[in-house]
Amino acid sequence: MRGNRGRRLLGESGRDDRFDHLQENLEQGISDALTKTVGRKPDAVACPGPVKAKIGETTRCELTGDGVKYGVTATITSNDNGKYQYSVKVDDRPAR
Repeated sequence: MRGNRGRRLLGESGRDDRFDHLQENLEQGISDALTKTVGRKPDAVACPGPVKAKIGETTRCELTGDGVKYGVTATITSNDNGKYQYSVKVDDRPAR
């Protein structure tokens, strides 16, 4: 997943503002955005829960690609009738 480091990606959740579903949608959305941008799916994406469904809320997630873990920052940027959009930034360096 080397090609994704330091990039800002955009994603969106489904139309459900329950915290547990937003977390699942966020994990899937990060994976989908990376797949679209880099051309391959990460091994895993995990976000701690619950994720607050609020504009400006930031959460830290972890993605694994090629057996290497990277930190990911996801920030909710907008809400259109329960459909949340967010930006994602992958850390420049692997997690320790």
